Amino acid sequence: MKKKESTMTATTTLDDKKEEKDMKKNVPDGIPVEAGDRLMTVAEASRWLGCAASTLYLWSETGRIKSVRVGRLRKFRLEDLKDFADHNTEGSNLPGEVKE
Repeated sequence: MKKKESTMTATTTLDDKKEEKDMKKNVPDGIPVEAGDRLMTVAEASRWLGCAASTLYLWSETGRIKSVRVGRLRKFRLEDLKDFADHNTEGSNLPGEVKE
């Protein structure tokens, strides 16, 4: 029995991986998802904010942070996480800023 030779090249493999990565960026109907439009899971959002997932659930249930319900799942937009972080930043003023 002869061993089947592989005709796949390294270039083909890299192209396949790129195509697979590009497909993951698309929603099922083929419309590309912009980076800022992608909904993050609770685990991703809590890691991004540096808080526990349970804290993030509490904040979203009480309306302290915006979230999106997708069926039973709760998701977060990166833009909403950034807004939350900006509005909850404390500390010294940056040079030239006057605290009112």
